[in-house]
Amino acid sequence: MAAKVLTVKDHLMKPSLYERIEVWNERRIETRRLKAKFGQTSDGFKYKGINLQFQPEWEPLTRKLVVDFANHTPLFVNVGAHYGYYVCLAA
Repeated sequence: MAAKVLTVKDHLMKPSLYERIEVWNERRIETRRLKAKFGQTSDGFKYKGINLQFQPEWEPLTRKLVVDFANHTPLFVNVGAHYGYYVCLAA
């Protein structure tokens, strides 16, 4: 799906009902997830995140890359926009 180019007019328009419901649902899911208890990951640390991240088959190559990289450098910067799984893994 191609990204939509936003204009000034787009920012002044009221969001559609679909967009408002979509935002409300994302916030509802996020709130529910944040209320969940910490779980033990297959990598040995406690974490709050999506259920898939607790499975050993979740992104095995990326996890290996982060661990290998973290073992060879004293600095790891997280520039992602999620829960910080890789920072926890690098620690």
